Amino acid sequence: MRRFIIALQFLTIIPYDKDLKVTEEDLGKSMFFFPLVGLFIGGCLVFSDQVLSSLLPLNVVNGLLITLLVIFTGSMHLDALADTIDGIASGGDKTEKLRIMKAGNIGAMGVVGIIIVLMLKYLTLNALPQTLKCQSLLIMPMMARWSQVTVSYISNYAGLKKGLGFPFTTHVTFFIFTLTTLVAFLFSYLLFLERGILIAGLILLMCFPYSRFFKRTLGGVTGDILGAISEIVEVTVLIAILVLF
Repeated sequence: MRRFIIALQFLTIIPYDKDLKVTEEDLGKSMFFFPLVGLFIGGCLVFSDQVLSSLLPLNVVNGLLITLLVIFTGSMHLDALADTIDGIASGGDKTEKLRIMKAGNIGAMGVVGIIIVLMLKYLTLNALPQTLKCQSLLIMPMMARWSQVTVSYISNYAGLKKGLGFPFTTHVTFFIFTLTTLVAFLFSYLLFLERGILIAGLILLMCFPYSRFFKRTLGGVTGDILGAISEIVEVTVLIAILVLF
């Protein structure tokens, strides 16, 4: 329960308990609960959708859902996506790329990346059949947080010094990876049956070339790179649902 609270506080804007002692191992192993926190976030989106849909037009509701998702997660993963894009697009060597990502100043390419991701989320939510919307809102954040666990497990840390990504790549074990993978596949099946298994399989397969690209480019991953995969997966899941249904 303690590590679930750590995961919940790390992934959302739920107020931080200052008396809660958190070690690097605690933070890393809290990834065991990342998919469950993703389901919690999805449940909040489903509840918001039900309330807002009785008051506002569909396209406005979808815009507000994306806004709520950004606010509730503290826009942490969008910021990570922008930093990752800026670093990779810089054209510098490994050290320069990592320095740009660490600096945290969002450049033009990072802004473009954020705009594209938010636009695709909005368009895909608008295109979803209403009969699939609740399931989609649940599975999207769950799969995104699970992808962070997967990439952490199969990757080395590449930061210039210890950062947020270090505890995850160091302390995520085979047990944590296996259990979270089973949870991801189970809920995908419960929500979308056989097609849910295909969606989960697609996300799992995506994680390997993603990790390999950054291993070749930077020697591994950082906290920003782990955050970026979350945004990419959310968009991918929504597009996959549209393709499969």
